[in-house]
Amino acid sequence: MNTGSCPAVQFRVNYRNGGIFYRSARDGYGFEADWSEFYTTTRKPSAGDVGAYTQAECNSRFITGIRLGGLSSVQIWNGPGWSDRSGYVVTGSVNGNRDELIDTTQARPIQYCINGTWYNAGSI
Repeated sequence: MNTGSCPAVQFRVNYRNGGIFYRSARDGYGFEADWSEFYTTTRKPSAGDVGAYTQAECNSRFITGIRLGGLSSVQIWNGPGWSDRSGYVVTGSVNGNRDELIDTTQARPIQYCINGTWYNAGSI
């Protein structure tokens, strides 16, 4: 110590591994900041101490799962056909009588999970 701009440093050690703290003085200004704690393997910082999200914060903000939702199908041959549906993807085409024409098309919505709740994805 006593070199550079830090002429003095103090350490405080708490009983029963209760933590190690320090503070330093600068160029005759005295101790400008309060005590700071050293983090160790037994005194690890919390997510808030280091500016990280907790598991609960991550689950409430980010997608934690993706799946396909319930099956929808519509008759194509001699039927009304099927217009585009927001968030759905075609998952099957059925030719029940084995001729050259598709009889039925199947689709499912894409779903995503945020904080334990499933939502249907929309189209852009």
